[in-house]
Amino acid sequence: MIRKRTDGSVLISVVVVLMLAAGAGLALTMTIQDYARMEAKGRDELQAYYAAEAGVLEVVSWFNTSGTVVASTASTLVPLFVRNEEDEYATLAASLPSGGIDIGNDYDESLLPILRDAAGTKRASVTSLKIFPPGDFPQEQARLPYLICVVRSDSVARGGADKRVTLFLCYHNLKLDGAPGAIISQAAIDIDGNVKAHWGEVWSDANMSLPNKSQTPTELEDEWLKFRAQGSLEFASNWQVNKWGVPYHAGGEGDVVDGTDYPCQGVAYGDIGEYASMMEQNQTLDWPNYDYEEVKYLARSKGRYYSTDADGNVYRDGIEDADHLLSDLSELNVEGERGANWANVDYEVIFVDTIDGNEPTTDGANMATLRLSGSGASWKGFYYICANLDVTGMGQPDDIPIKRPDGVYFDKEAFMDGILCVRGAYDGAGNEVVYGSIYAKGGFTGSGTPDVYYNVDLRDGIPFPLYSLVELALWKIEK
Repeated sequence: MIRKRTDGSVLISVVVVLMLAAGAGLALTMTIQDYARMEAKGRDELQAYYAAEAGVLEVVSWFNTSGTVVASTASTLVPLFVRNEEDEYATLAASLPSGGIDIGNDYDESLLPILRDAAGTKRASVTSLKIFPPGDFPQEQARLPYLICVVRSDSVARGGADKRVTLFLCYHNLKLDGAPGAIISQAAIDIDGNVKAHWGEVWSDANMSLPNKSQTPTELEDEWLKFRAQGSLEFASNWQVNKWGVPYHAGGEGDVVDGTDYPCQGVAYGDIGEYASMMEQNQTLDWPNYDYEEVKYLARSKGRYYSTDADGNVYRDGIEDADHLLSDLSELNVEGERGANWANVDYEVIFVDTIDGNEPTTDGANMATLRLSGSGASWKGFYYICANLDVTGMGQPDDIPIKRPDGVYFDKEAFMDGILCVRGAYDGAGNEVVYGSIYAKGGFTGSGTPDVYYNVDLRDGIPFPLYSLVELALWKIEK
């Protein structure tokens, strides 16, 4: 009897195990089916989103191809999307009333793109395109670009999922102001060494201490050189400026003649003869605008961005760790061979930020001091340095071709070609050569023998290979 009871319990155990196995199999099957449904749903939603985004990018192409993609279907819209010589959509901007325009309502709804697959089935359609001038954009933005457009696109995926996507597109005018002179400073300029500017103007927002007379070429030697100050010009004693006429006082570095209006020839400068028309003081100067946020945005999106710390270290991409630490500032070099091939090397936009990543303060407390020395630097482009910059002992880099304003070329051992914008003070204590312009917002000093050869081609902007395109600013998935 006991044996029979044992046999029955074994049978029951087998049945239970089989039932559990069947239940586990059913659960696994259901899980797999649920996963497949979720995967299909996710795929359909992703397809729907990409289809909606494709509709938006179709509108982007209207801007970035100067309207040629709508020329055959909407010729009246073409002029709105053509950029002028200033790289701006001037016709579109002029046609924007208060509150912007709605292409579908103000023009024709049939102009809005419809996207179909290979079988001709509609997958997405742009349902709304509104374009606003910056001041009329109905949503607060941290930045105000040249114009903003809001595109809404609806889509249906092959599996039946639908998606509505609203994307905010903005246009940024990427042109940078040119350099009006060889050396530009929105503070005092103190040139007490053999510093020379060639082929262009030297500007100062305050008083300017001029180089020695023996180091200053005459008008015949350099017809393009001019010294212009919104304050007074301070002449070293070897200039022997007359002490009569307009108010005169003894300056810390030499003789100062105050209050002379343009032109400077005459009473105050009568004894400097051929230098007279080169000297202008008490001027109103039109300074370039190198906006911190604009250049920072430009460098991050199209160029190279670096951060700094209080010890004067510089880090790639703003990541402050050992792997991104620069060994020296020559790592800001461009890629390309010097010499005859230099003309084929692209200009770049390089941005070196403050210690805290905010705009430089008036007192300069958030700016580090960076030191550039040695013979390894080979810079070409627009360099925006939010720090004080000490440049010493640049050695003898290989020559690059430089062009005088009259078109005559020379070869020079210049370590840089372009515009060097220093938000702090620039101290040139070596024998560096720059082809282009140095703009030192915090002042320019030079105790060594730096030479700055002005590149007249940079007067209207720097020719870096960047384009002013409409691009995605942000997006919102509505359903």
